[in-house]
Amino acid sequence: MRTKGQRGVVGAGSAAVGLSVVEKVYALVKWYVPVLNRLPRDHKYGLGERLINELYGMLEDLVRAQYRRSKAEVLEQVNARLQVARYQTRLLLEFELIDLRRYAYVARLMDEIGAEVGGWRKQQAARAAAEATATEGGGEGDETAGRTV
Repeated sequence: MRTKGQRGVVGAGSAAVGLSVVEKVYALVKWYVPVLNRLPRDHKYGLGERLINELYGMLEDLVRAQYRRSKAEVLEQVNARLQVARYQTRLLLEFELIDLRRYAYVARLMDEIGAEVGGWRKQQAARAAAEATATEGGGEGDETAGRTV
C-alpha cells in the first residue's frame, strides 16, 4: 500500500525513507545540472563541474546505501557531500552567478535532503544499537546464571 509522500513506494520502513531522499536528490540533480551548465566558462569548468560531481556522487551513494546492510558509512559520505555542495552553492551566490530566488530554492531542497539523510542515519544507528544489544545478552536469565547468591 502506498502512503502519502512516498511516490512509487510500496510498504514502509527504511527502504521508504531511502527512496524518498533518493527522489529528492534526483530532482535536485535534474534541476541543478542545467543551471550549472549555463555558468560562464571560467566557473563552469571549475566550481560548476565540482558541484555537479558532488551531486552525482550523492545520488550514487544513496542508491548504493539502499542495497547495503550497513549504511552508516555511506550515509556519512552523503552528508559530507551535501555539506560541500552547500558551500559551493553559497559561493555561486556570493560570486553573483545565481540569483537569490534560485539559491533559496536549492538551499531549501538541500535542507530537506539533509533532514532525511540525518533521519536515516539516526534510524540506522538505533537499528545497530538494537542488534548489538540482542546479540550481546541473549536474554535476562543469562545475566544472572553465573552469579552466586
